[in-house]
Amino acid sequence: MTNLYSALAARGLSSTKIILPESQNWTDPRNLRGPALSDPNVAAEVGIIANHNYVGNNDVGDQSVPTAISSNGKALWETEVALLSGSDSSIANGVYYAKRIHLFMTRAQANAYHYWWLISSGNQGLIGTTSFPTKRMFTFGQYSRFVRPNFYRIDATSSQASAWISAYKDSNSTAFAIVVINTNVATDVIQTFNLSNFTAASVTPWITSASLSLAAQALVNVTNSSFTYTVPAMSVVTFVGQGNTPPTMATAPNQVADVGVTLLATNVASDSDLPAQMLTFSPADVFPANASLDSTSGVFSWRPMVSQSNTTNLIRIQVADSGQPSLSTTNSFNVFVNPISPPLISSITIHGGQIQLLVNGPLGPDYTLLTSTNLLDWQSLATVTSPVPPVTLGDTNYPNSAVGFYRIQLGP
Repeated sequence: MTNLYSALAARGLSSTKIILPESQNWTDPRNLRGPALSDPNVAAEVGIIANHNYVGNNDVGDQSVPTAISSNGKALWETEVALLSGSDSSIANGVYYAKRIHLFMTRAQANAYHYWWLISSGNQGLIGTTSFPTKRMFTFGQYSRFVRPNFYRIDATSSQASAWISAYKDSNSTAFAIVVINTNVATDVIQTFNLSNFTAASVTPWITSASLSLAAQALVNVTNSSFTYTVPAMSVVTFVGQGNTPPTMATAPNQVADVGVTLLATNVASDSDLPAQMLTFSPADVFPANASLDSTSGVFSWRPMVSQSNTTNLIRIQVADSGQPSLSTTNSFNVFVNPISPPLISSITIHGGQIQLLVNGPLGPDYTLLTSTNLLDWQSLATVTSPVPPVTLGDTNYPNSAVGFYRIQLGP
């Protein structure tokens, strides 16, 4: 052990786990691991305690309960088991091995369970050289396809003796898997599942039975953290779910806007939950006047007003999912509105019986012509929306109007 560990460390591979002793039997009756684990210097270099699981006779369905052997703080792996003789690809044999996995997970507190070989003659492997995959291969898959690295077993209980239930949850996400074995030969089991301290909007059942092989079924809705399902006789069903996770939003860059020019800023959000959830956008704080947000697309729209020129505005947007409960994420960005220069009347002419004013100024705002006789009371004559300067504005009432003064006002 010490020589091997030192050699690995010298190659920069000290994180490689060393497995021992791989006794033929789970309980390690000859105590092959004892000498190594009794030496604290050697025990520190052991990564995994592993043994095989050849019990009385795997061919006749030995359901001996594996014991929780001393782990010395190490992971426990069952590393070898096989159908010792004969040929059996039936669902009965598949359920037998599902029960073995269940027992090793729940009683022996093992971290892994391995079959001996994938392909062999005589149907002793998971696949025979002249046959289709065995049902035991698919019942292994009821665990291995969904109980992935970083999953940990969580408590699961059942009041029905024929329903063997174990549950597993990902430590890095809200994903989980519940595996149910119905050991009844001819009777279905109606099982209600109550999720505690986690939930999901729905679960997907996957079934291996006499007629199905790791086959996905229709979604089952979860209501108030509970769902009910009929587990077929002599089958293994895995319920795959994911609790609600908050949506994410891409970082939105700061924006620069001009008065009178509509700014469009797209907010991009996503949600990893399956099935896909509906995302709704809303202001996280009060928007500046004249700004709006499309609740479906997340597009922020704002045509700044003259009074908002030369300002910096913090825009905070929230996106919420339709999960149970609804979760949300907030993103923010700044919008700087450029200063605006006043308009300039370049010329005033009389043309076609009316007064015309030629006006220069910034591009974007509306231009409104106002008139007054006393410089106090002003009346609007005409407005042109976002013209391209220079713009011509005319007083069509001249010479009938008693107008003495003109003013150009930018808006909105």
